[in-house]
Amino acid sequence: MDFFEPGIVIDDFELGPALQEGAMARIHRAVDRLTGETVALKVPFKDILNNPLLFYHHQVEDQALRRLAHAGIVRRVRRKRTSLYLALEWIDGSDLKTRLLNEGPQPLERVLDWARQILDAMRHMHARGVHHLDIKPENILLDADHRIKLVDFGLARLCGVRDLLAEDFDNPHGTPDYAAPEQLAGMRDDHRSDLYSLALVLYELLTGEFPFKRSRRLKEVRKRAHSEPVPLRRHNADLPAWLEAIIMTALAPSPDRRFPSADALGESLAHGAAGRRPQPPIRAVPHDANRQASPAPAGLPKPQLLGAVTDDARSDHVVDVLRREALCRGGEITLLTVNTEMDDSDLVRYGTAVEGALLGRRLEGYMHRLRADGLDPLVRIRKGRALETILATARDLSAELLVVGETRRQGFRRLFGGRLVDKIIQRADCPVVVATSSTSPDPPSNLKPSALSRDDHLAIEFFLHESWIQHLNHLASVSRPYALAEGQEHRSPNGDCPLHAWLEDCRREPEWQALLGELTTSHRRLHAVADELAAAAEAGDWGRMQRLYLETALPRACAFQQALRGLSLTLKANTTSQKLAHLPLTQSAGCPLDTAGDAEDGPLATLEHIRDYFCRHPGASPEACLARLRPPVADSQGS
Repeated sequence: MDFFEPGIVIDDFELGPALQEGAMARIHRAVDRLTGETVALKVPFKDILNNPLLFYHHQVEDQALRRLAHAGIVRRVRRKRTSLYLALEWIDGSDLKTRLLNEGPQPLERVLDWARQILDAMRHMHARGVHHLDIKPENILLDADHRIKLVDFGLARLCGVRDLLAEDFDNPHGTPDYAAPEQLAGMRDDHRSDLYSLALVLYELLTGEFPFKRSRRLKEVRKRAHSEPVPLRRHNADLPAWLEAIIMTALAPSPDRRFPSADALGESLAHGAAGRRPQPPIRAVPHDANRQASPAPAGLPKPQLLGAVTDDARSDHVVDVLRREALCRGGEITLLTVNTEMDDSDLVRYGTAVEGALLGRRLEGYMHRLRADGLDPLVRIRKGRALETILATARDLSAELLVVGETRRQGFRRLFGGRLVDKIIQRADCPVVVATSSTSPDPPSNLKPSALSRDDHLAIEFFLHESWIQHLNHLASVSRPYALAEGQEHRSPNGDCPLHAWLEDCRREPEWQALLGELTTSHRRLHAVADELAAAAEAGDWGRMQRLYLETALPRACAFQQALRGLSLTLKANTTSQKLAHLPLTQSAGCPLDTAGDAEDGPLATLEHIRDYFCRHPGASPEACLARLRPPVADSQGS
């Protein structure tokens, strides 16, 4: 089952043909209708239940690129997604492997320049706790301006989060020819593995040869840990001796005998190229793999929350319960799906593949929903018996809460069939919640503010937060600066606004009237400008949309958020409610639209893109565009 056919429009992207297909995904050329730019959509293959590694590669690359912002690293386009793909900047160029095959060994000066650019990107990457672990010529692109771009972070190690590639798979990861010896032994926590791989790439670019016998057999490749590489100058005696010494050091089988960092390797190359003695590469102090790359932990570990999900609407209830609990506890969420099918016949595998394609879309929706609240879930796909796998995963996580769906007795998959839920409750080492409804408690409107209980206040707090997200989504939906496809409309579906109904109910009580005046006014004003934007969009009046959006809509959205925040803080001051750890509504006194560059793939990111689009076009208000929404830092020099 394929949701990506050329010519279709998915989210904000108009798909072109598939241009490249790898082992895990294929690349489509596409047009971003919000910016008019060409982008690359990286679409993982859909058989994620039979082959979970497909999803894990997608998940890891998404997480890695959200940490990085560097001119030498492929840029991820932040946008709401309704299916499984990554939107990446379009790089008009070729990889170094193609260049090597077409032209043969490269000139020394050119290779040193490439090495400098790669090491600068690598320094940025390592400083942010990302080890690439798949550095090879195919993953190093050269754009039309001869600038290096590192791509394909699907095997990366992200310090500070669970390494699911190591925990859920037995085989080592990485391209065997370019993997460091410690990688082949299953060790993924040393950033110097990237330096080893880069040394292999530089060796190959300079000589057209490889320092070891090439082999796809792990047994043969692992012998490199006990053998010396062929010296560089044996293949090209014209290369300088200092360069051979540097590359041989970077190829040391033991990480402690290599350069300690990308900076150290870069400095040695720079010194050698300038005719000075290269810096000594070896430190006497043994390396702590996590010391450089991982930020210091902040406080106690966060509570771990586990939810078992399938491709079924009942799993929506599981995610809603996890979301509320994580926001209350400041916890981290893991979503687990179990492939319980033990039959590997072609027919069964085909049925499982179809289900995996549908599951991928649902998982992407769950991740987007949670990230809109500042939560960053991990997804695990494991094969086995449902009961044992769920309980074992909860134990491995030291989960404080396990959330499962209600019993499901019909359907192709029977993850929660029979008495499974009862068995989980009986045998779990942590509390278990059976999620039977996604409905959040209605915020009270018939109580005086002074009579609110803790639970009443929590219900109002969630309601206000959800109202903020709903109104941001509505504003984004009516502000798209392009003509929609036939059958689509800029207006949100008709229906009463829940916040409007609640405000009207509360205002019957005199004590509420004094508290709700500012919110009522800002809410009405935001709806009014959204209606004007929708009318301008339907008429194709992009100039009017531009003025309304920049000069009126964004300031009113900020005023609305501040009014929501003010009401929340006022109510909180009069109750004993615990603070909700992750609700952005009350986290900062400033408007979140001013720091949308930090936003995930939610409505804030979309509103930022629309703002940038309007500011780039003629007629934009200089005053409205002067204080630009802060973009991610494109770091090409410092950390």
